[in-house]
Amino acid sequence: CSDLDEDGKLAVMNKVERWMKERIPMVDSIPANSWNLAVQCFASVCYQHSYLLANLDMACPLRFALVFRDIPEEFRNRAKVAFPWNKTRDTPRFNGIPPHVLHIAKMEELENKIDRMEENLMSRITAEMDTRGFSSTEYKTSSIKEALASVVEDLTKQLRDDLKEVKEQLRNCRHDYISDPEAAEPPSFNTCTIIDEDADIPPSDDDTNVAELNEGSRGTDKSTQLQKRKAIKRSVELMKKRKFTVGYHHNKLNVLPPKFKFPSMAVANFVTCWLIGNVEENVPALATLSSADVLHFKSKSGAKIGNRVRGKMKPFMGVVEKRARREGVWIEKICDWTPASVTRMWNAISAEFYADFCQSKRPLELGWSTAYGRMTEANAFNNPRNKKEIAKRLLAEQNNLV
Repeated sequence: CSDLDEDGKLAVMNKVERWMKERIPMVDSIPANSWNLAVQCFASVCYQHSYLLANLDMACPLRFALVFRDIPEEFRNRAKVAFPWNKTRDTPRFNGIPPHVLHIAKMEELENKIDRMEENLMSRITAEMDTRGFSSTEYKTSSIKEALASVVEDLTKQLRDDLKEVKEQLRNCRHDYISDPEAAEPPSFNTCTIIDEDADIPPSDDDTNVAELNEGSRGTDKSTQLQKRKAIKRSVELMKKRKFTVGYHHNKLNVLPPKFKFPSMAVANFVTCWLIGNVEENVPALATLSSADVLHFKSKSGAKIGNRVRGKMKPFMGVVEKRARREGVWIEKICDWTPASVTRMWNAISAEFYADFCQSKRPLELGWSTAYGRMTEANAFNNPRNKKEIAKRLLAEQNNLV
């Protein structure tokens, strides 16, 4: 952000912070130092986003993290690399860097200054001579000597100060850590991934098809013809708003990419993917997929597993939906979900959900399929065929008989 003024820098940082907070669950519990590290890591992701998008494995969990999806182009373009010898005032300073690395960087900076010294020296000398009438007949030897001495003194002092700083670092080997100042709350904004086209279609008394609409010239009522033309125009506009494209593979039209497979995801990532699509990867919200869309998914042994996995996802999200409705944070239409609303919903139910089904040393990293197994054991789906539930009922009946 070195090309912006202070207000512009603050506005950009506010946008970045707001965007990240809408996509990271339980952000209020993150310590300040950890949050600063997360911001720096996000800057690295923005800088390397094109490379990661092209080279990451399709099943890599990072692809399905909210902080990796649909990153605004403004953020990606502003991610830059600054070295210690060309740093700006906004370049962060890190602690924990080995002292010898800092010293090597400082030496590199000094070498660059020495390389530029000749050019700077000659330009300043020329400027001094021009201002003192060097090309005229007036004799100003003393003034020119004084100017040259001043230029050399300034450059020498600058180099001495830099060398003194390096020596001081060698003695103390202490480094300061500067954290980012707290930013003000910017206006909220969300990334739109699904358009609710039903809401944009005006009510109609008849079910006129496209062929009939194109024959508007045969109509007898001019107002009816005008309505039909508007309906056609509106349909074209809706098509332009669509975010996802459909391709032909595995002998049918399918919105999913040809090589897409259900990846291994942590619970929070799975909930996000179920409710929000990924425009860059052309993967819609998993909740919108039908059995035909995943029919071609196969395991390593060649067995079809698409609908079997999808059959586990639906009851899993049924439990999530039930708990979210209880907390009043569930949204009915799939097209109305945003990163902010998903994060808000998950923050409301995640503590109880993790306690019930994700007991482990690292509950946040537990895969959704593992959690599904534990939900089955706990009979969270109220399945009457659950073996443990049947055993409990038989034992209760035996106790009643006794």
